[in-house]
Amino acid sequence: MGAALQQYSPIDAGTSSRRSATADGITVAELRFAPGARLQRHAHELATITVTLEGSFETVLDSRIIHNPLHGVLAKPAGEAHGNTFGSAGARLLMISIDENGDEFFACRKALRMLPNAVDVRAGGLATALSAELAEPDDLTPLSLAGLARELVARASRLPAPRHDGPPQWLRNALEYVETNLDCAVGLRRVANVSGVHPVHFARAFRAHTGQSLGTFVRARRLQRAAAMLGSSEQPIASVALALGFSDQSHMTRLFRASTGYTPAAYRRMMRSR
Repeated sequence: MGAALQQYSPIDAGTSSRRSATADGITVAELRFAPGARLQRHAHELATITVTLEGSFETVLDSRIIHNPLHGVLAKPAGEAHGNTFGSAGARLLMISIDENGDEFFACRKALRMLPNAVDVRAGGLATALSAELAEPDDLTPLSLAGLARELVARASRLPAPRHDGPPQWLRNALEYVETNLDCAVGLRRVANVSGVHPVHFARAFRAHTGQSLGTFVRARRLQRAAAMLGSSEQPIASVALALGFSDQSHMTRLFRASTGYTPAAYRRMMRSR
């Protein structure tokens, strides 16, 4: 644990620009890091939850390295020592800080100490909304920040505990196949056949390692890819939907809103307000 460090680092250590606000006991900050930036081993005095809004980075702990892609969520308890390395495109992050020992967040303490991390599109939507509030604050921003941040804390605390054993090679091959075929019909039997294992065994092992069924995983990855395209291009929403294997724009809009809480158009507007 990083509590052995002589000093704690502020949450914005090493950033070239930031926006932040504190609302009802939670600090919300948007942090930006240059391409290839590195943060030496450090720790934060309060528990933190980080969501990647753009780019990617790696978090180096004592025993493992955690990759944080778009909408990657990583929660750390107070005092957890770590370093960070940022990708070739840099990164834009949304980080919230809470006192896990306080009465309100004490129920999250056990979950945070398990260092939950996962790609979560809903958390990405909440983080994007928090970023938009920081970009254009008004007299209701403190109320909005307090509510959205608490929902994000609950979301992160409910993420499944990470497995420390890596997936077998056949499952890594399956995940790679899914990533390169998101625009196609990705069925259980087809992916199991590509992996060279029986569909029943595949389904069980896939859920054990990812915490999701194949169908739920594919849908989440398509929505994550859609979010990336909406935020980084002017491509029409209908074209994004068709490029990712959705039947039409309304199909993607329905799933995107159910997952993130926002329509694709509203999400794109929030990304542009950063």
